[in-house]
Amino acid sequence: MSAWLLSLYLLGTSGQGVLADEDYRFCHEPRYPLYEDERRWCELGGDPNPRCPDLPKACENHVEPGPDGRFSGAWGDGDGSGDGSGDGSDAGDGEQESRATPPDGDGRKARPKRKEIELPAVLSPIAKLLLIGLVLAGIALIARHILKNRHDDPEDDPDEPVRAPSPEEAQVAAIRAAKETDVTRLLNLARAEASAGRFEAAIEYAYAAALRRLDGDGFIELHHSRTNGDYVRRLRRGQPQLASELRGVVREVEGVQFGARAATRERFDAVLSGVMNIVGRGATALLLLLSLFGLPGCSDDAGDAESKPKPVIGGDTSPIGERAVLEAIATKSPKVSYRIEPLNIIAEDVGTLIILPGAGPKDDNWDPILAWVEEGGRLILAGERPTHKDLELFEDPRPTPYTQLFTGYFVGFNDMQGWTLKVPPSPGLLPQIGLTEGESVLYRYLSDDYSDEEVSVYAVGVYRGEGEIIAFENDDFFTNIAMSVEDNARAMATMAHRYDERSVQLCTAWTGSGSSSPLDAMRNADLTPLIVQLLVFVVLLVLYRGIAFGRLRDTEARGRRASVDHVQALGSHYARAQATGHAWQAYAAWALDQIDLRLPGQRRRGLQATASAIAARTQWPETEVITLLLAASDAANRGGPASMRGPASAAHADADEGSSSLHNLQRMAAMLAAMGPSHQGTKPKK
Repeated sequence: MSAWLLSLYLLGTSGQGVLADEDYRFCHEPRYPLYEDERRWCELGGDPNPRCPDLPKACENHVEPGPDGRFSGAWGDGDGSGDGSGDGSDAGDGEQESRATPPDGDGRKARPKRKEIELPAVLSPIAKLLLIGLVLAGIALIARHILKNRHDDPEDDPDEPVRAPSPEEAQVAAIRAAKETDVTRLLNLARAEASAGRFEAAIEYAYAAALRRLDGDGFIELHHSRTNGDYVRRLRRGQPQLASELRGVVREVEGVQFGARAATRERFDAVLSGVMNIVGRGATALLLLLSLFGLPGCSDDAGDAESKPKPVIGGDTSPIGERAVLEAIATKSPKVSYRIEPLNIIAEDVGTLIILPGAGPKDDNWDPILAWVEEGGRLILAGERPTHKDLELFEDPRPTPYTQLFTGYFVGFNDMQGWTLKVPPSPGLLPQIGLTEGESVLYRYLSDDYSDEEVSVYAVGVYRGEGEIIAFENDDFFTNIAMSVEDNARAMATMAHRYDERSVQLCTAWTGSGSSSPLDAMRNADLTPLIVQLLVFVVLLVLYRGIAFGRLRDTEARGRRASVDHVQALGSHYARAQATGHAWQAYAAWALDQIDLRLPGQRRRGLQATASAIAARTQWPETEVITLLLAASDAANRGGPASMRGPASAAHADADEGSSSLHNLQRMAAMLAAMGPSHQGTKPKK
């Protein structure tokens, strides 16, 4: 409350509280550029001017406005040359132009004073020598690089035969590649191996890239003791979609690693496609982020803050702006704002409407405004000239050279007796609004001794119903620079203030420019690119995540590969417990029983016949099948009681088979999977 009273006191004494903000540059910059029409106010504020300290200096300096300054209406049409008058020198004469609401702040620029720098004459030869030296040094540097590149040209060197790497070098290179952890380099290695025709190594590199990506994203934790099935199960807990993608890659990789499938270009392409679905998730997320946040920064004027006007928030702070008018009114009527809504409907909480030139109803329908006035509203026409028969204004042909304004006894002005109010000279109005005779609200005497009863009316008012209408000859009184003169700011606050504490709204060229539909609003606010961008983001998100009406479930049917995964995981656990031999012995006995079930009677025909039947059914090499059957038979014999073992097998009972046992177990599991289900219970065809 005390701050409000202090601001009111400052306003009531000098008005300095309104223009003290440094945003009003014309009051705080001695070289602020002023047009000739604005210089009409220079003598009115006095020198010194406590309300606008540097305005007298700006008036004396005669700095011309820059050609790239931004102004409203006709003020920006001048080229800023010559005497600086431009097209604004006669802006106050004749019919009032529409005063568009300028951008927030003050974009006016002063033309900088040109400074000529003269160098001593002695420096001229030195500058020439320096320039010649730099040119010669540049030529020498270019020639040096040309000669060096010519000497180092690989075509000049003798061709050396390409030496194939030794087995040791190839092993070192393989170990180095195995330790590679960068996803991009692993993919490049995979493509390089595929180009060389080594598809098995290419598949391994691609699969390693997928695992490294998942490990880097925190979905899995790589460890030499974990199996592929462990990684799939870990992903299934929180990332079912990733688990499904990785499971498809694992099937292809294990099919090649365990010999069930040949490593071909088609197989590599299938693995690489699945790997890219996993690796590319980060790039897809980046694309989504760019689609959401990237486009607002793509603008031809990005970074050029001065080339585009700021949005209107507090109003223009240049001399012809109206922000100080709003601040002056706000000291008595805190509910003051710009009006954006059309004037066809006025809310009951609006007490005063101030309409600047060109800010009337877009359809020129003043009837809703008149109805609002009759119900107790106060209409102030600040230079606006309505064509309505009840609001028509008439010019007074008698000119007056005086600036001093005197107040009449109209409501809101009868408390201003003795205040000093001034505006530049201008034609007056007849004391009449429409067909109603009005009262002189503000007027000038036609003689300097103030004895002539004839006056020139600057503002006229009439009562209509419960409200009143006040019309000003022009909008000079409603500008920022007008608030720098004596008691003008006090008068502005008193005139617009309503004792019922209803709001005050200022109508500008933006009033009524609202949109009739959301699409129009989006287009007028330049939001169309942003809305389109959001739609693109939604489409990408749907394509990326899919549309799910409920909890996502794995719809793929579980095949016999699930059993293979289980066996491999079990074998890995036996390996960690250093019990690989025991696992292989138990699995070998079970595998031989499965072969008997799937190939009834074949084992009685001998090992060669059994291997031939399995090879024909699985398309595996017969020699590999025989080797695997021999290893399984030997392991099964060693897994039985000691009394059943032969002497040959007993010698191997405590042998550490290590990785060989695990490899045989995995190969046997792959062979059983390739054989397909059992046909027990069906009679063989004759």
